[in-house]
Amino acid sequence: MLKRLVCPVCKSELERKAKSFFCQQCSINYPCYQTSDDFIVDFKLLNENTCNCNRDGKIEQKIHLEEIIKEKTEKNNLTRQTAKATRKAQKIKEEVGINHRVLDVGCGGGPYANLICKENEVYALDECPIRLLLDEDNALSKGYNLLCIGDGLQLPFADSFFDIVVCTEVLEHTLETRAFVKELYRVLKTNGKIIISVPNLVSLSNRSGILFGKGLHFNLLWFKDRCFYKLTPWPMGIPEFKYDFDGIRYPEQPLHIRFFTFESLRNFLKQIDFKVEKEIGIGFVSDRFDKFFSKIFKNYADDLLVIASKQNSKSKSLKNKTNRQIGTDNT
Repeated sequence: MLKRLVCPVCKSELERKAKSFFCQQCSINYPCYQTSDDFIVDFKLLNENTCNCNRDGKIEQKIHLEEIIKEKTEKNNLTRQTAKATRKAQKIKEEVGINHRVLDVGCGGGPYANLICKENEVYALDECPIRLLLDEDNALSKGYNLLCIGDGLQLPFADSFFDIVVCTEVLEHTLETRAFVKELYRVLKTNGKIIISVPNLVSLSNRSGILFGKGLHFNLLWFKDRCFYKLTPWPMGIPEFKYDFDGIRYPEQPLHIRFFTFESLRNFLKQIDFKVEKEIGIGFVSDRFDKFFSKIFKNYADDLLVIASKQNSKSKSLKNKTNRQIGTDNT
Protein backbone atom coordinates (compact mmCIF):
# COMPACT_ATOMS: atom_id res chain seq x y z
CA MET A 1 0.00 0.00 0.00
CA LEU A 2 2.75 2.46 0.96
CA LYS A 3 5.32 1.62 -1.71
CA ARG A 4 4.58 4.67 -3.87
CA LEU A 5 4.99 7.38 -1.26
CA VAL A 6 7.34 10.04 -2.59
CA CYS A 7 9.39 12.80 -1.02
CA PRO A 8 7.29 15.99 -1.03
CA VAL A 9 10.43 18.02 -1.80
CA CYS A 10 12.10 16.14 -4.69
CA LYS A 11 9.34 13.65 -5.63
CA SER A 12 11.73 10.66 -5.56
CA GLU A 13 10.35 7.40 -4.13
CA LEU A 14 10.82 6.95 -0.38
CA GLU A 15 12.55 3.98 1.19
CA ARG A 16 10.60 2.26 3.95
CA LYS A 17 12.45 1.88 7.25
CA ALA A 18 11.36 0.59 10.66
CA LYS A 19 9.99 3.89 12.00
CA SER A 20 10.36 6.26 9.08
CA PHE A 21 10.39 6.81 5.35
CA PHE A 22 13.79 7.88 4.04
CA CYS A 23 14.59 10.03 1.01
CA GLN A 24 18.06 9.16 -0.27
CA GLN A 25 18.28 12.23 -2.47
CA CYS A 26 17.36 14.75 0.25
CA SER A 27 18.69 12.66 3.19
CA ILE A 28 15.47 13.30 5.11
CA ASN A 29 13.78 10.83 7.45
CA TYR A 30 10.01 11.28 7.66
CA PRO A 31 8.84 9.71 10.95
CA CYS A 32 5.94 7.26 10.92
CA TYR A 33 3.77 5.97 13.75
CA GLN A 34 1.57 2.90 13.79
CA THR A 35 -1.35 2.05 16.04
CA SER A 36 -3.72 -0.89 15.90
CA ASP A 37 -6.00 1.10 13.54
CA ASP A 38 -3.86 3.75 11.87
CA PHE A 39 -0.62 4.39 10.04
CA ILE A 40 0.53 8.02 10.35
CA VAL A 41 3.40 9.72 8.49
CA ASP A 42 4.73 13.12 9.54
CA PHE A 43 5.91 14.99 6.43
CA LYS A 44 6.23 18.27 8.36
CA LEU A 45 8.78 16.87 10.85
CA LEU A 46 6.81 18.20 13.80
CA ASN A 47 7.97 15.87 16.57
CA GLU A 48 8.98 18.16 19.44
CA ASN A 49 9.18 21.03 16.95
CA THR A 50 7.08 24.16 16.65
CA CYS A 51 3.85 23.96 14.70
CA ASN A 52 2.99 27.25 13.00
CA CYS A 53 -0.70 27.40 12.14
CA ASN A 54 -1.68 30.21 9.79
CA ARG A 55 -4.78 31.22 11.71
CA ASP A 56 -5.22 34.99 11.60
CA GLY A 57 -1.55 35.61 12.23
CA LYS A 58 0.75 33.06 13.80
CA ILE A 59 -0.05 30.58 16.55
CA GLU A 60 2.89 28.52 17.73
CA GLN A 61 2.99 25.49 19.96
CA LYS A 62 5.20 22.49 20.57
CA ILE A 63 3.96 19.23 19.09
CA HIS A 64 5.10 15.82 20.32
CA LEU A 65 3.31 13.51 17.91
CA GLU A 66 4.27 10.20 19.52
CA GLU A 67 2.75 11.22 22.86
CA ILE A 68 -0.33 12.75 21.22
CA ILE A 69 -1.05 9.65 19.13
CA LYS A 70 -0.60 7.34 22.11
CA GLU A 71 -2.84 9.48 24.33
CA LYS A 72 -5.60 9.89 21.73
CA THR A 73 -5.55 6.22 20.77
CA GLU A 74 -6.06 5.23 24.41
CA LYS A 75 -8.82 7.79 25.02
CA ASN A 76 -10.75 7.42 21.78
CA ASN A 77 -14.23 6.10 22.39
CA LEU A 78 -15.24 3.06 20.37
CA THR A 79 -18.37 4.92 19.29
CA ARG A 80 -17.14 7.49 16.79
CA GLN A 81 -19.00 10.55 15.61
CA THR A 82 -20.07 10.13 12.02
CA ALA A 83 -21.08 12.43 9.21
CA LYS A 84 -24.67 13.58 9.40
CA ALA A 85 -26.96 12.32 6.69
CA THR A 86 -26.89 15.73 5.01
CA ARG A 87 -27.41 16.30 1.31
CA LYS A 88 -23.73 17.18 0.96
CA ALA A 89 -22.57 13.99 2.70
CA GLN A 90 -24.84 11.81 0.58
CA LYS A 91 -23.72 13.51 -2.65
CA ILE A 92 -20.06 13.01 -1.73
CA LYS A 93 -20.71 9.34 -0.98
CA GLU A 94 -22.50 8.89 -4.33
CA GLU A 95 -19.72 10.58 -6.30
CA VAL A 96 -16.91 8.63 -4.61
CA GLY A 97 -18.60 5.29 -5.22
CA ILE A 98 -16.65 2.08 -4.48
CA ASN A 99 -13.35 0.37 -5.33
CA HIS A 100 -11.41 3.59 -5.85
CA ARG A 101 -8.16 5.03 -4.51
CA VAL A 102 -9.16 8.31 -2.88
CA LEU A 103 -7.31 11.28 -1.39
CA ASP A 104 -9.18 13.22 1.32
CA VAL A 105 -7.11 16.42 1.34
CA GLY A 106 -7.59 18.88 4.19
CA CYS A 107 -9.49 16.11 5.93
CA GLY A 108 -9.47 17.61 9.44
CA GLY A 109 -11.19 15.18 11.77
CA GLY A 110 -12.46 13.06 8.88
CA PRO A 111 -16.17 14.04 8.81
CA TYR A 112 -16.87 11.91 5.71
CA ALA A 113 -14.55 8.99 6.53
CA ASN A 114 -17.34 6.64 7.56
CA LEU A 115 -19.04 7.21 4.20
CA ILE A 116 -16.07 6.67 1.88
CA CYS A 117 -13.52 4.44 3.66
CA LYS A 118 -15.38 1.14 3.92
CA GLU A 119 -15.32 0.27 0.21
CA ASN A 120 -12.35 2.35 -0.99
CA GLU A 121 -8.63 2.76 -0.38
CA VAL A 122 -8.53 6.20 1.23
CA TYR A 123 -5.53 8.37 2.10
CA ALA A 124 -6.00 11.47 4.26
CA LEU A 125 -3.81 14.56 4.53
CA ASP A 126 -3.97 17.70 6.64
CA GLU A 127 -1.25 20.20 7.46
CA CYS A 128 -2.55 20.85 10.97
CA PRO A 129 -2.04 18.11 13.60
CA ILE A 130 -4.49 19.94 15.86
CA ARG A 131 -7.37 19.45 13.42
CA LEU A 132 -6.17 15.97 12.47
CA LEU A 133 -5.39 14.49 15.89
CA LEU A 134 -6.22 16.77 18.82
CA ASP A 135 -9.87 17.72 18.28
CA GLU A 136 -12.46 15.79 20.25
CA ASP A 137 -13.71 14.16 17.06
CA ASN A 138 -10.33 13.42 15.45
CA ALA A 139 -9.31 11.39 12.40
CA LEU A 140 -7.92 8.40 14.30
CA SER A 141 -9.67 5.00 14.05
CA LYS A 142 -11.97 6.13 11.25
CA GLY A 143 -10.80 3.70 8.59
CA TYR A 144 -8.21 5.70 6.63
CA ASN A 145 -5.51 3.56 5.04
CA LEU A 146 -2.95 6.28 5.71
CA LEU A 147 -2.93 9.55 7.66
CA CYS A 148 -0.42 12.18 6.52
CA ILE A 149 0.60 15.40 8.22
CA GLY A 150 1.84 17.45 5.30
CA ASP A 151 1.57 20.46 3.03
CA GLY A 152 -1.05 20.46 0.29
CA LEU A 153 1.42 22.29 -1.95
CA GLN A 154 3.85 19.36 -1.70
CA LEU A 155 1.86 16.15 -1.71
CA PRO A 156 3.87 12.97 -0.91
CA PHE A 157 2.26 10.94 -3.70
CA ALA A 158 3.34 9.92 -7.19
CA ASP A 159 1.83 11.41 -10.35
CA SER A 160 -1.59 10.05 -11.35
CA PHE A 161 -1.88 8.05 -8.12
CA PHE A 162 -5.54 8.67 -7.24
CA ASP A 163 -8.86 7.99 -8.92
CA ILE A 164 -10.69 10.61 -6.85
CA VAL A 165 -9.70 13.65 -4.76
CA VAL A 166 -12.10 14.96 -2.11
CA CYS A 167 -11.46 18.58 -1.12
CA THR A 168 -14.24 19.90 1.12
CA GLU A 169 -14.12 23.35 2.76
CA VAL A 170 -10.41 23.81 1.97
CA LEU A 171 -9.98 26.22 -0.97
CA GLU A 172 -11.42 29.17 0.96
CA HIS A 173 -8.53 28.83 3.44
CA THR A 174 -5.81 28.50 0.79
CA LEU A 175 -3.58 31.45 -0.09
CA GLU A 176 -1.72 29.79 -2.99
CA THR A 177 -4.92 28.39 -4.45
CA ARG A 178 -3.72 27.84 -8.02
CA ALA A 179 -0.53 26.02 -6.97
CA PHE A 180 -2.57 23.87 -4.56
CA VAL A 181 -5.13 22.78 -7.18
CA LYS A 182 -2.35 22.12 -9.72
CA GLU A 183 -0.82 19.74 -7.17
CA LEU A 184 -4.18 17.97 -6.85
CA TYR A 185 -4.26 17.78 -10.65
CA ARG A 186 -0.79 16.15 -10.64
CA VAL A 187 -1.73 13.27 -8.31
CA LEU A 188 -5.07 12.61 -10.05
CA LYS A 189 -5.38 10.15 -12.91
CA THR A 190 -6.52 11.36 -16.32
CA ASN A 191 -10.34 11.42 -16.31
CA GLY A 192 -10.15 11.13 -12.52
CA LYS A 193 -12.62 13.07 -10.45
CA ILE A 194 -12.20 15.96 -8.02
CA ILE A 195 -14.99 16.77 -5.55
CA ILE A 196 -14.84 20.32 -4.17
CA SER A 197 -17.10 22.15 -1.74
CA VAL A 198 -16.73 25.78 -0.65
CA PRO A 199 -19.01 28.38 0.95
CA ASN A 200 -20.99 30.46 -1.53
CA LEU A 201 -20.06 34.14 -1.56
CA VAL A 202 -23.43 35.11 -3.10
CA SER A 203 -25.67 32.92 -0.93
CA LEU A 204 -29.08 34.31 0.00
CA SER A 205 -27.89 34.82 3.57
CA ASN A 206 -24.83 36.80 2.45
CA ARG A 207 -26.90 38.85 -0.01
CA SER A 208 -29.43 39.73 2.67
CA GLY A 209 -26.63 40.46 5.13
CA ILE A 210 -25.03 42.95 2.74
CA LEU A 211 -28.42 44.51 1.96
CA PHE A 212 -28.98 45.19 5.66
CA GLY A 213 -25.42 46.39 6.23
CA LYS A 214 -24.28 43.28 8.05
CA GLY A 215 -21.56 42.14 5.67
CA LEU A 216 -21.69 38.61 7.04
CA HIS A 217 -23.87 35.52 7.06
CA PHE A 218 -27.29 36.90 8.00
CA ASN A 219 -30.53 34.96 8.43
CA LEU A 220 -33.29 37.23 7.20
CA LEU A 221 -36.04 34.78 8.14
CA TRP A 222 -34.47 33.89 11.51
CA PHE A 223 -34.05 30.20 10.70
CA LYS A 224 -31.62 28.73 13.21
CA ASP A 225 -28.56 26.56 12.62
CA ARG A 226 -28.65 26.88 8.84
CA CYS A 227 -25.02 27.86 8.30
CA PHE A 228 -22.22 25.32 7.76
CA TYR A 229 -20.20 26.74 10.66
CA LYS A 230 -21.90 27.56 13.94
CA LEU A 231 -21.20 30.78 15.85
CA THR A 232 -18.02 29.49 17.43
CA PRO A 233 -15.60 30.69 20.12
CA TRP A 234 -12.25 31.34 18.47
CA PRO A 235 -9.42 31.08 19.27
CA MET A 236 -10.33 28.00 21.26
CA GLY A 237 -10.51 28.63 24.99
CA ILE A 238 -11.55 32.29 24.64
CA PRO A 239 -15.36 32.08 24.88
CA GLU A 240 -15.93 35.86 24.88
CA PHE A 241 -14.86 36.03 21.20
CA LYS A 242 -17.33 34.36 18.84
CA TYR A 243 -17.26 34.24 15.07
CA ASP A 244 -19.64 33.32 12.27
CA PHE A 245 -17.37 31.44 9.86
CA ASP A 246 -19.84 31.78 6.97
CA GLY A 247 -19.41 35.53 7.12
CA ILE A 248 -17.51 37.78 4.72
CA ARG A 249 -16.55 40.58 7.10
CA TYR A 250 -13.35 40.74 9.14
CA PRO A 251 -12.88 40.09 12.07
CA GLU A 252 -16.11 38.06 12.35
CA GLN A 253 -14.57 35.88 9.63
CA PRO A 254 -10.89 35.35 10.50
CA LEU A 255 -10.20 32.17 8.52
CA HIS A 256 -11.52 32.51 4.95
CA ILE A 257 -9.20 34.26 2.50
CA ARG A 258 -10.74 33.15 -0.81
CA PHE A 259 -14.36 33.55 -1.87
CA PHE A 260 -16.17 31.74 -4.68
CA THR A 261 -19.30 31.63 -6.80
CA PHE A 262 -20.19 28.81 -9.19
CA GLU A 263 -18.96 30.91 -12.11
CA SER A 264 -15.63 31.88 -10.57
CA LEU A 265 -14.92 28.33 -9.38
CA ARG A 266 -15.89 26.89 -12.78
CA ASN A 267 -13.61 29.31 -14.66
CA PHE A 268 -10.77 28.71 -12.22
CA LEU A 269 -10.93 24.92 -12.62
CA LYS A 270 -11.15 25.25 -16.41
CA GLN A 271 -7.83 27.13 -16.43
CA ILE A 272 -6.18 24.11 -14.77
CA ASP A 273 -7.62 21.65 -17.32
CA PHE A 274 -10.48 20.42 -15.18
CA LYS A 275 -13.86 19.95 -16.82
CA VAL A 276 -16.80 20.70 -14.52
CA GLU A 277 -19.31 17.85 -14.72
CA LYS A 278 -21.80 18.84 -12.01
CA GLU A 279 -22.70 21.91 -9.94
CA ILE A 280 -24.89 21.35 -6.89
CA GLY A 281 -26.18 23.97 -4.47
CA ILE A 282 -26.14 22.86 -0.83
CA GLY A 283 -28.11 24.62 1.88
CA PHE A 284 -31.51 25.66 3.11
CA VAL A 285 -32.67 27.39 -0.08
CA SER A 286 -31.78 24.65 -2.58
CA ASP A 287 -32.60 21.72 -0.26
CA ARG A 288 -36.24 22.76 0.11
CA PHE A 289 -37.13 22.47 -3.59
CA ASP A 290 -37.31 19.68 -6.14
CA LYS A 291 -34.47 19.11 -8.60
CA PHE A 292 -35.78 21.54 -11.23
CA PHE A 293 -36.12 24.48 -8.84
CA SER A 294 -32.92 23.51 -7.03
CA LYS A 295 -31.02 24.17 -10.26
CA ILE A 296 -32.67 27.59 -10.55
CA PHE A 297 -31.90 28.53 -6.94
CA LYS A 298 -28.44 26.93 -6.72
CA ASN A 299 -26.73 30.33 -6.89
CA TYR A 300 -28.48 31.27 -3.64
CA ALA A 301 -27.34 28.16 -1.73
CA ASP A 302 -25.08 28.32 1.33
CA ASP A 303 -22.43 25.99 -0.13
CA LEU A 304 -21.17 25.10 -3.60
CA LEU A 305 -20.49 21.45 -4.44
CA VAL A 306 -18.61 20.99 -7.73
CA ILE A 307 -17.56 17.73 -9.37
CA ALA A 308 -14.94 18.03 -12.12
CA SER A 309 -12.81 15.62 -14.14
CA LYS A 310 -9.12 15.88 -15.02
CA GLN A 311 -8.50 16.46 -18.70
CA ASN A 312 -5.30 15.36 -20.40
CA SER A 313 -3.51 18.64 -21.11
CA LYS A 314 -1.30 17.03 -23.81
CA SER A 315 -4.31 15.67 -25.66
CA LYS A 316 -6.01 19.02 -25.31
CA SER A 317 -3.00 20.85 -26.73
CA LEU A 318 -2.79 18.36 -29.62
CA LYS A 319 -6.49 18.80 -30.33
CA ASN A 320 -6.17 22.61 -30.33
CA LYS A 321 -3.13 22.37 -32.63
CA THR A 322 -5.03 20.08 -35.01
CA ASN A 323 -8.00 22.46 -35.05
CA ARG A 324 -5.70 25.37 -35.86
CA GLN A 325 -4.09 23.40 -38.70
CA ILE A 326 -7.49 22.51 -40.13
CA GLY A 327 -8.51 26.14 -39.94
CA THR A 328 -5.32 27.19 -41.75
CA ASP A 329 -5.85 24.55 -44.46
CA ASN A 330 -9.42 25.73 -45.03
CA THR A 331 -8.27 29.27 -45.57
